[in-house]
Amino acid sequence: MSLVGMLSYLSYLIAEVSGLSGILSLFVCGTAVSHWAIPRMSEAGRVTTLVAFDTLSHLSEGIIFVYVGMDALDPVKWGVSCATGS
Repeated sequence: MSLVGMLSYLSYLIAEVSGLSGILSLFVCGTAVSHWAIPRMSEAGRVTTLVAFDTLSHLSEGIIFVYVGMDALDPVKWGVSCATGS
């Protein structure tokens, strides 16, 4: 689990330092890890890794959903747009 996470972070850092796209490097790293690393893990390691990343995915999606919802209800933004007549 930690090796997969560190490999992903390392690919992101290398891309950012070299001026390339960090998101694209994470996509390529995720594809490579799912193709080569996940099938070679033990069953317990595979389950732990998949459940942990699924949990992190749901948590980050929830945080982003709450942030966008709170940002959409910002009265300052609505007051500015109403004052300009847009």
